[in-house]
Amino acid sequence: MNKKKILLIAYSNIFGDPRIERMYKYLLKKNIILHTASSSPEIKKNHTVLNFERDFSIKRMLKKNLFKFSLYIIKILIGDLKSFCYPCYNSLDKLNLKKYDYIFIFDLKILYSVANRINKKKIIWDAREYYPEQFNQKLFWYTLFHKITIKLIKKSLKKVFVAFTVSNNISKKYQSVFKKKFLVFYSVPDYNNLKPKIPKNTISIIHHGICSKTREIENYFELGKLLGKNYQVFLMLKIIDKKYFEKLNKIYSNVKNVKFLKPVKLKDIPKRINKFDIGILIGLKNSLNHMYAMPNKLFESIQARLCIISNPLIDMSNFIKKNNCGYFSKDFKIETLSRLIISLSKEDIFKAKKKSNILASKYNKKKLYQNFDKIFLKIF
Repeated sequence: MNKKKILLIAYSNIFGDPRIERMYKYLLKKNIILHTASSSPEIKKNHTVLNFERDFSIKRMLKKNLFKFSLYIIKILIGDLKSFCYPCYNSLDKLNLKKYDYIFIFDLKILYSVANRINKKKIIWDAREYYPEQFNQKLFWYTLFHKITIKLIKKSLKKVFVAFTVSNNISKKYQSVFKKKFLVFYSVPDYNNLKPKIPKNTISIIHHGICSKTREIENYFELGKLLGKNYQVFLMLKIIDKKYFEKLNKIYSNVKNVKFLKPVKLKDIPKRINKFDIGILIGLKNSLNHMYAMPNKLFESIQARLCIISNPLIDMSNFIKKNNCGYFSKDFKIETLSRLIISLSKEDIFKAKKKSNILASKYNKKKLYQNFDKIFLKIF
């Protein structure tokens, strides 16, 4: 029997993005011929570097060329999908997509750029967000891109063999709008043989992820100010916006109990943060994708045997409540979140850490990827 030829395409890098990197490593172990494509020469064998205009943005286009910007906006408004998929679409010309049995895709614009070039139903799409409301909190974005995003997905789904996403509510949202089943697949780390640490007098809190304006990192500094000297908040963030990072350091230079930490490799996160007491996520109530998030950091914090704290994000709070692995606030005010944390005794925190210790045996790659094998039995 001939081995299946599989292509995995990423708009940015494969390594460093948790869901993509974990999927790549999973596929490496299968009896297939695996090819990859991304915007950097990160893999030596069977890899294509795609020449994306990586720093493309509408703001930059407006500053550089008003005519080009105006033409782009007009094309978006009339529903020109190829223009919407700039700078991805033409970058895929060098790939012979027809020779692959299945193509793994993680990005919206690459989804259409591939779907419009193939005849068979062979795309496996990881919809990492509900894309029609990716930036629904921004009126300009919603007005310009909401309808064309729905149009893109409807057309592309005709070539999608399997679609999956990050949480139950995002799955339901896709199914209700697009009438196609979206499986739920959590991005979980490897099992780490760690033990929960007993909290000390000064409670340590860790948030890990990326440093970006869209994540409103100011909230963690404001939380630190309210918590006071008996609490330390650590931010282990990948700096993707240096100006924003520098601005935060300048504005909050007097907040001594909030500190940045150097990020570590994806596989090392649970071990690195195991010494902390609380893993925290402060989501945004005006973002549908935050409200329905089941992020990588949740499962990395579980592997680290931490007490999980969040504001009332729907899917996360349901998970916390069901598994008793942490606590969530009743509203989205930072003051409410700080009062919740202050109200917790060391025993309360350790009780949740012990629940995470139990959950770590269930929410790990070896366990959950068994389900993935069942889904893709036809492929592998």
